[in-house]
Amino acid sequence: MVTAKTYARQQTSKARRKEATSETRASAESLKNDLSDFRQRLTELASAGADEGMVAAQQMYERLHDTFEDVMSRPEFTNAWEKTQQTAESTRSTVRKRPLQMLAAAAGAGVLLGYLMRR
Repeated sequence: MVTAKTYARQQTSKARRKEATSETRASAESLKNDLSDFRQRLTELASAGADEGMVAAQQMYERLHDTFEDVMSRPEFTNAWEKTQQTAESTRSTVRKRPLQMLAAAAGAGVLLGYLMRR
């Protein structure tokens, strides 16, 4: 037989559980909303950062391009570039004339480098 005291305790316990459950649900819903807002703000910041990053990258590219053009227009570089082109063409013609000798030379250089790198 359930006494009035026991019944009152059970009802009080049920009420507390129900209240705790509703508070937990409210907290979970609040946390869910906060996380959603946080995600949206991060997306907005990333988008803004990407735009700023693209502008900075474009400016850096333009500075590098201008510097490259300045270097390329200098006579010292032009002379060095021409010599490099002449050497490359000379190497190409030698390889075409004597392919087996060049292959043997490349293999020998590879073996020598392998030996030196092992030490």
